[in-house]
Amino acid sequence: MQLAGRSDFDQEVSFVSLRAWNDREQALKGQSGSPRQIRACIFLDGLPEGEADPWWKSSLPASQTTLLHPQVGFQGRIAGHEVRWWPVDHSIPGAAAFALQTSAGWVAYSGDLRFHGQHGQGMERVVQEMADLKPAVLIGEGTYLEDTPPLSEAEVAEAAGRLIRGAAGRLVVADFAPRNVERLQTFLRLAGALGRQLLIQPKDALLLEALSLADPCAFPDPLTFPHLALYADPKSAPRKWEQDVRKRWQARTVAPQHVSAGPGDYILCFSLWDANDLLDLEGIADGLYLYSNSRAYDEEQAVDLERLRNWVGHVGLRLEGDPDDPKAARLHSSGHASGPQLLDFVQRVHPQMFIPIHTEQPEWWEKKLAGSGIQVVRPEVGRPIVL
Repeated sequence: MQLAGRSDFDQEVSFVSLRAWNDREQALKGQSGSPRQIRACIFLDGLPEGEADPWWKSSLPASQTTLLHPQVGFQGRIAGHEVRWWPVDHSIPGAAAFALQTSAGWVAYSGDLRFHGQHGQGMERVVQEMADLKPAVLIGEGTYLEDTPPLSEAEVAEAAGRLIRGAAGRLVVADFAPRNVERLQTFLRLAGALGRQLLIQPKDALLLEALSLADPCAFPDPLTFPHLALYADPKSAPRKWEQDVRKRWQARTVAPQHVSAGPGDYILCFSLWDANDLLDLEGIADGLYLYSNSRAYDEEQAVDLERLRNWVGHVGLRLEGDPDDPKAARLHSSGHASGPQLLDFVQRVHPQMFIPIHTEQPEWWEKKLAGSGIQVVRPEVGRPIVL
């Protein structure tokens, strides 16, 4: 995602662009043409092989790598510390929980997790094995503390399929988070079942290619899906990575004029940031815009959602899935467990101390865990928590 995006320094997770002090601007400035520096990498399930090896080497700068061979529920040592690692159910591939042994005992981190997704059946093992460690500390999320169980992905697919069937002959736009591969797979299955092609953006194609090389069993080569194609919006100067993607997908490319000629043949993966490109399309009035994202969690997101509503209305599409419209279809399955599910998880793991993060309601945890024998400690900026 870093390759395809224009991330700021705080999002440079895989590699960093080197910066130098600029006296005139009194700030650190990026050095044009300077090599990127990647973090030291640990491959938990083997070094890249076959096509993955040259893809990795060509996409990222040279790096230090360490090879480990875990099973599901990895146990090993990293930098002298005993570590446990578990894949968890989440909307983004690769989400994990882990635990680190310290002199004060095991410190565990839940990561973002849920129990209602495609991999929910494996979560029982995570709970049991984490509880067996008897952790001194559990750091856990609390993004979605509602009592209402989240929709499952199957329920989202059913609702979206019903709407798409009712839009025969008209364009359907599917708007979902760029890393929500599970949602992309849902719309791909719907496209195949309903006789449409799912048109993805170049950044989506790059992500699917990378996932296929990393785990071909879970994510087959995207070019093997007959109902998947690349939407080639007109650009005067696409970046190098996008030029490469377009070459690989040249035989599976759909241009704006093709969509205009047969809008009912496609499901187009767009978002607010692609809204300008809707102006390149003709004959799309009365089409369907499926908003398959979470509600706005802050003022900036609320403003973006209102901008999207204006764009959708401007081009004549019908918006479905608006999270602020109680009458709209529900088209989003959360990547997070509900409040009761998270509470059950923490109670079963039963750490000595629980540190709630990624939550707007730390007091919820204090109330729910009162008398449980689990100490709830709110994290504060700049204040260490001594174990």
